[in-house]
Amino acid sequence: MGCDVHVTFEVKLKGKWELYSQPNIRRDYELFEKMAGVRGKAEKAMCPPKGLPDDISALSKLIHRHTHTHSWFDADQINQIIKWDASRNYRHSQEWGYLFGNGWDDWGKYRSDYPEEIEDIRMVFSFDS
Repeated sequence: MGCDVHVTFEVKLKGKWELYSQPNIRRDYELFEKMAGVRGKAEKAMCPPKGLPDDISALSKLIHRHTHTHSWFDADQINQIIKWDASRNYRHSQEWGYLFGNGWDDWGKYRSDYPEEIEDIRMVFSFDS
């Protein structure tokens, strides 16, 4: 039986987290190991799984309800995982989607250009098997 990842990107608007997108991330055990030590060695993960955020959006909570190894990345960790993924063979890198037409790793631009609209971003993820 295989293992897949479920990813939701959330943005914080007026103090509340809202679901922004749900990219389709292909099965990639090297990526899963880097994200949370799933299907690999826990010590190779960027950080130990943190669980679901207490203030997760209602839709993200529904998406992740029947999964395991819940965690999330903040803006800096999103940037790290995207850069790590891009450094691998192009054929294996993922399509992470976009934040208003630009990459998630460009969050610094939005942090300064739109501070009233977008307060923060995060990537919530979990796995099934």
